[in-house]
Amino acid sequence: MVFKLKKRPNVYVGDIRTIEKFLFFPTKIGLEIRWLQKAKIKQKYYNQGGGELGETCVYWKNVAWMD
Repeated sequence: MVFKLKKRPNVYVGDIRTIEKFLFFPTKIGLEIRWLQKAKIKQKYYNQGGGELGETCVYWKNVAWMD
């Protein structure tokens, strides 16, 4: 049996991506809240660091609606 793993793309702080998803729960970007619809969202990759032990947290943050 052979398992092929998908190679993840290299992601760097500041990269931008666009995702399309169904918003089952309310999602707020700026002053606009949307839910129960399909939406395109622009996201930016952020780095939050400087913890007590030097740990860092990297995450995708919603920036804008793409409509």
